[in-house]
Amino acid sequence: MARDRSNKLRRLPFAVAFGTLVLHSMLALWFPLPGSFRKYGLAAEQYLSGELPLERLVDFSPLYFHLSVLVERWLSQPDTVLIWLQILLAAASVGLTFDLLRRRVTTGLALAAAVVMAFDRNLLIYARILEPEVILLFCLLIVLVSVRRRPWLAGLCAGLCLATRPTFLPAFLLVPLVYWVEGDRGKRWLQRSSIFLAPVAATLLLLAWRADWITGNPRTPVMNPGTVFFEGNNPLSHGTSAIYPPVVLAYLRHSGDVPDSAHEHYRTVARADTGRQLSIAEVNAYWSSRAVSFIRAEPGRFINLVGAKLARAFHSFRWHDVRLAWQLDGRLAWIPTVPFALLSAFALVGALFEVRKWRASLLFYALGMSQLAVMLVFYVSARQRLVLFPALLYFAAVAAQRIRQERRPWLWLALVALLTVSLSVPDDPIHDERYRRGAAVETERWLDQTRAKSRQQPLARHAELAVESVAAAPWWLDWLRPAYFPQDQGTLDDRVADLLLSRPSRGAPADFDLAAVLIEAQRTSEARRLLEPLVENNWVVYRGGQQPSQPQQLLARAIALEGDREDAVVQLKQTLERSPGDPFVLADLIALTGDPAYQASLVKFWSTLDGQFLLGRALVRFGRYSEATQALGYVTQRLPEFRDAKVLLAAALGQAGRFDEGARQYLEATELRLEPILASREIAHLFRNWSRSHPESIQVQLATAQVLHQHGHFVEALEILQSATPPQHLTEAVQRETTQIQRALRPDANN
Repeated sequence: MARDRSNKLRRLPFAVAFGTLVLHSMLALWFPLPGSFRKYGLAAEQYLSGELPLERLVDFSPLYFHLSVLVERWLSQPDTVLIWLQILLAAASVGLTFDLLRRRVTTGLALAAAVVMAFDRNLLIYARILEPEVILLFCLLIVLVSVRRRPWLAGLCAGLCLATRPTFLPAFLLVPLVYWVEGDRGKRWLQRSSIFLAPVAATLLLLAWRADWITGNPRTPVMNPGTVFFEGNNPLSHGTSAIYPPVVLAYLRHSGDVPDSAHEHYRTVARADTGRQLSIAEVNAYWSSRAVSFIRAEPGRFINLVGAKLARAFHSFRWHDVRLAWQLDGRLAWIPTVPFALLSAFALVGALFEVRKWRASLLFYALGMSQLAVMLVFYVSARQRLVLFPALLYFAAVAAQRIRQERRPWLWLALVALLTVSLSVPDDPIHDERYRRGAAVETERWLDQTRAKSRQQPLARHAELAVESVAAAPWWLDWLRPAYFPQDQGTLDDRVADLLLSRPSRGAPADFDLAAVLIEAQRTSEARRLLEPLVENNWVVYRGGQQPSQPQQLLARAIALEGDREDAVVQLKQTLERSPGDPFVLADLIALTGDPAYQASLVKFWSTLDGQFLLGRALVRFGRYSEATQALGYVTQRLPEFRDAKVLLAAALGQAGRFDEGARQYLEATELRLEPILASREIAHLFRNWSRSHPESIQVQLATAQVLHQHGHFVEALEILQSATPPQHLTEAVQRETTQIQRALRPDANN
């Protein structure tokens, strides 16, 4: 009987893993992914075809990248194979977790913890997204299960962990100490430590050789920790997700088929800014030095940021930094899952219980603290929290068992309840993130309809769909303005504002976005009525660096555009006290005051190119066009392929009376990319004046008509074309443009 019971217990981890596999497989079949996320697959394809620059290899997890290359080379459906491999490893991880916990707590508690993990939403999501966290989780659990009995296996999997993400190295270096405090001494300690550390050392040597092969420097960091450090610690960071510099973010909109292109854009900006071909290590140092400068200048702000990250690390809200993840999260919302705050509360109490027995739990403390330190140093995201699960479940199970043994368990349960509630209360950024997630889904729905219909007919016949698309997520206004939107009956900004005003308010974040649209539509008095209550209530929105996040800054813009620049400067200075280092605020202050101190801060915390780009945009907004041409000219000289800067430079040149230069800049910009439409009023003004200055040139008239058509001034463009007498070589082009405009002007036509 004892042998039968022992055999059943040995088989239990396999049964748990199999049950989890069935659950995850059924969900994968019933609920297919709502989209695709092919960062690694695309990189593997380009690597195999020779299109991926060699230095790009340092941007990806080494193990996961080469695994992606392997399946891409040999299998017909590589993404499907990888997803099912991850589902299998996720199920195995649950079985390993049960096996690990049953050695410390009762079988019932270990089984309960395994069920919690099997149904965890994070595991369900990231098992089906092509990122390396599930592989890392599986290898980490092998280390925990085998570190005492099979140090060779533990060392091998520790090496695989480091080849996936090298963040656990400090914890693995503590394994010899674990052996020591558990009683190993002398020759046995040396033998076990050497067996474990040998694969770890071999992996580090292999990574150094790989770095030397790629870059010529064996000390080149893997996966760019310097730029990621900047993302999590710059003046706009809230401690969650990557906050990119403005120019890098602008580049990301037009990346096309460049996998994980932010890394490449970081290098482009840093190299252009310094005028040197910086190495990857130097690029990391360049960006991390910006964050360090901010930390030194604002230590209080940094302490608050670390506190926010700590709260985010244990909070119930899942901060997904992959859009597909939160889309899948919404689809699986009906799956019962234990709130992360409850698990965190039990784990924190368990960690307190285990302080007296720290030797037995040293490795769990080390692994948990290592991943927590990664999030505090960089930023918190849902997928980073996934590899915290073994440590959290371990301490949570310990807490549950110890509380049952306490004389006054209700005191500990009260502490757990208090922690759970405190880690479940949503703050302003969480409210704002929920609002943006729902709005983004709605925008995609409208955009799909708009694109489908616009392929067959002019956008003018479906303008209301374009208005709905932008109105659903108005903070993307500068990203979504389409070409060929009809403006004869009102601008896109005006129509979006009117639509939003006709609807009930959806709360402070929506009011903020509406105010931003109203300012773009030059309806500043209406914007002020929305912004003033937000400023009084100290509301802050969360826009991830896509646009200003401070209502008081938008209020200052509205005031400045109405002519009261002194009051606007007062408002901006107050905003800067609340949000030190904010590049949008600094740029507006420089544009309105010319104070070099603000310029120094902008360059110190961000790149010179970021500072000049934002300053140029602010100078255009406030009508200081000659100065804007200098700032934007500097950017376009260093980054000639930066479309947004070229468009704004064209607008500034046109307002400064330099029509030939402005037209040339804009036509070069549209060769790079036509959309989104920026500075429409200024560009239309530029080309009208350019046309008047060259009345004899049919080419100028044709180009002017084309630009006015793109900007939605159909009647005006058609009049220019109809009054022209083109030479033979331009007749076809003029006729083609005329036909397209005439189609757009017949909204009830069938063709």
